[in-house]
Amino acid sequence: MFVICSGNSIVRSPSTMLAKPQYLALDSSHLGDWIKDRTSDRAVDRARARSFTEWLERSGFVLLFCFHHFEELVSHENDDVAAQRIRFIGRLPFLAWIGRADGSLGLGAITDILAAEAAAAMTDVEICAAQVRDIAFSRLVQVGSGEDAIGPDPEGWMALRPLFQARNERSRAFIAVTQSRVIEFDDLTIDDVLGSKLRQGAQLNRRLEAINDRLAHDIATRGDPRISAPDAVASEFMRSVVQMGHPAPQDAVDLLLRTLYAQGVTLEDINPTSKVRDLVNLGMFRSQLRVVAEDTGFSYPALAARVRIDQIPTWVIRNALRQYRHDQPRRMGSEYNDSILACLGAYADVTIVDKRTLENLRRASRRVSVLSKLLRRIEKVARYTDIPALLRGTSPLAATRF
Repeated sequence: MFVICSGNSIVRSPSTMLAKPQYLALDSSHLGDWIKDRTSDRAVDRARARSFTEWLERSGFVLLFCFHHFEELVSHENDDVAAQRIRFIGRLPFLAWIGRADGSLGLGAITDILAAEAAAAMTDVEICAAQVRDIAFSRLVQVGSGEDAIGPDPEGWMALRPLFQARNERSRAFIAVTQSRVIEFDDLTIDDVLGSKLRQGAQLNRRLEAINDRLAHDIATRGDPRISAPDAVASEFMRSVVQMGHPAPQDAVDLLLRTLYAQGVTLEDINPTSKVRDLVNLGMFRSQLRVVAEDTGFSYPALAARVRIDQIPTWVIRNALRQYRHDQPRRMGSEYNDSILACLGAYADVTIVDKRTLENLRRASRRVSVLSKLLRRIEKVARYTDIPALLRGTSPLAATRF
């Protein structure tokens, strides 16, 4: 046993040689396959998993884990498989994980990363996203045992499985709606909206019904096949749009501005040439800052006044993926979690992602140059057993290959 210093943490490693730890974030599917092999009835499967475990202990790599990994693993439809996965994680002798922004024990989620990044951005008005990442890293990454990460009673997580599964259903609906091109406004400016008119009465109702039908059809043909009721998903979204218009807006500008103001966008943020897409993104960003404000130690008004979108690594990465992703024949709900796990690429020395996410990151990096400064090494492999050969004899700090 020996002691490793990681940021402000001092931990014990089961390895036998002193080395600086390098963090490895696996794709959830590879974690699931590793656990499946470790708990298999077949000796050949267990040997394969044991070989990978031994490589981890020798290599200097430490698994970096977060709440969203755990959520995916525990959401498995089979109760026995889910319980098996929980026990496996709880018994790991050594790993690293994203902690909670408020300093409490347990696995942190994307909101904890955002809170740590926002707090880091408050240290200097001129700080860049890469500097924010480095400060946030020291506050976020914790190390210890699996029990330290998920608690002494892993079985208690089983009670949360219905919640996780419901969140997965909402993710499928979210991706299906937000990636649909039925309602396009990307290139509209405020000037364009000023010249438009808002339909009223029967004309408005017919327009909304037509959009609802088109959206339902798009969700049925392009959305995640696991969405059981595309009509209901479309109708729920359209109801939320209509509710934003109550009381009835005077015109299209009134409706747009009312929606943006509710999200924290102010008049100072808007000018006639502002793209509606950019203002909607700013509104989403400000809404998220409101959610995490308490965990940052700053008030929401202070965060909204000081923190810029381009300073926050997780926002830069996820927004780039939203804008420049390849439009797949089917828009799978798993893309939501995949975009979150891609953000670990800013914090882990090596991050393993699926083929789709890697290609989307490559596409985005050609348009968003700062990604090459934020992301470290991103790779894909067919099987977790391919990882040792991929990383053998190479530096974990090799440049991201896009």
